Amino acid sequence: MSTDVTFVENYNNVLPILKKNILNLDYQEKSTIIESNIIDNFNFKTFQKKFDLIFLDPPYKEKKLLHILDSIIESAILNNGGIIIIHRHKKDEGKFPDNFRIIEEKTYGVSRVIFGNYS
Repeated sequence: MSTDVTFVENYNNVLPILKKNILNLDYQEKSTIIESNIIDNFNFKTFQKKFDLIFLDPPYKEKKLLHILDSIIESAILNNGGIIIIHRHKKDEGKFPDNFRIIEEKTYGVSRVIFGNYS
């Protein structure tokens, strides 16, 4: 079963790589790229569908992670049982919403990957 994928990206150095990877995987018909800044006033309600998986990879020093997670839950774009994966620096002690449940955490080098959902 193939799955549609939506990317929200605004970093100009990453966009050409993302587009090339989608082309190499022959996934153009099932991929959407929204060239926007998800951190500042992004309206998650503009999505026309719900997601089973959301991967967040904000810059390590980004302090608005709590705001982004709150916006995701308020817009109801995560399906019931859906997972949010968050990539952070291993020393980052970011705050999470009260109803965000961490399922698992993994550390790879200087990165910490957090798997969670809303309860």
